Amino acid sequence: MISAATFRVGSDTSIGGWWGWPRSSPDWLDERGREAGPLWTGQRGRLTDSGIAQVVLAVGKAAGIDGLRPHRLRHTFATRLRQGGADPAQVQSLLGHSSLDTSARYFRAGTAETAAVVERVFE
Repeated sequence: MISAATFRVGSDTSIGGWWGWPRSSPDWLDERGREAGPLWTGQRGRLTDSGIAQVVLAVGKAAGIDGLRPHRLRHTFATRLRQGGADPAQVQSLLGHSSLDTSARYFRAGTAETAAVVERVFE
């Protein structure tokens, strides 16, 4: 499981350490929240999709999670919402899907999850 502690802001292995942002998250959010423009910037300005993917990949590698990509984080977020009891409309809203059918993919249980439900019901 990925935890917030894995990505310590301001350390050499955090995004903050790489990009020179303030050391604490509240300071960084205060600074970024008060000005118009991109939330995250690189040395040359706005990060591109590729730049964000490179940062996520590097942070994942530093945390021992090889191959981490932004979509994997998004998928994990949606799956955890579902496992935590969110309904499809809530997942749709949080992920910005225009169709409920797009969000439905997160509500298809795998075989292990289905087996666990049957086990729980018939204990």
